[in-house]
Amino acid sequence: MINEDKIKTMTKLAAFDESDAKKYSQIIEYYRSDYIGKEMLKSTLMGTIAYVFCVALWFFSNADDFLKNINNLDYMSLGMDLLKKYLLFLLAYLFITYVVYAVRYSYGQKKVKNYHKNIHNILKSYDE
Repeated sequence: MINEDKIKTMTKLAAFDESDAKKYSQIIEYYRSDYIGKEMLKSTLMGTIAYVFCVALWFFSNADDFLKNINNLDYMSLGMDLLKKYLLFLLAYLFITYVVYAVRYSYGQKKVKNYHKNIHNILKSYDE
């Protein structure tokens, strides 16, 4: 006789294998701190690139004024101002990255744990 609960569980497992297994493979492979650290390192690089593009865009949009006052600019204060804004931007960006990937890791751990529990239940039902 066909056990409908077993079929439902096996269908859920197959659906997880098809769609979510690849998505959560890194969560299985890494510890929480390593996973979040790797994502924060990538975010640092991408945030820096984004900030450089924003500064370049600002520079090119104000190039006329910048070139008119090139001899009168205080480069040290301009550099310190850009550095402060970069650090503030990066701090906020990394905080958001930490929160997002910590939540993703926790959610993924629950999904993977549920997957393993369902596999265990299916294997246990074969022993009966």
